[in-house]
Amino acid sequence: MKTLVYLAILGALAYGTFAMMVSFSGGAKGPMNPATQLAKGRTAVDAAKRVTSREVVDSVQRAVNGFRDAEGRFPSSLQELVEKKYIEAVPGGVTYDPATGTVSAG
Repeated sequence: MKTLVYLAILGALAYGTFAMMVSFSGGAKGPMNPATQLAKGRTAVDAAKRVTSREVVDSVQRAVNGFRDAEGRFPSSLQELVEKKYIEAVPGGVTYDPATGTVSAG
């Protein structure tokens, strides 16, 4: 009976070790090659940049809308938003059309 218990424990340890090795190596298909890892990393970074860019545009657009609500007009430039303390600084990669009050990435 003791032998059977020892074999069961040994089998469980062996299976756990195998499962751990498979998870570290990238799955049953084998490890990812460096080119695939790099491509997936770039995709993730690009997605994060798009999200961040969208958040910046949305934030500046809210400031423009707040300025319009308070002043009754669109700001003449994003620098005017800085001067009136609606934003801390003009963010890079953002364009602004003072005629329409539209902020976009670009």
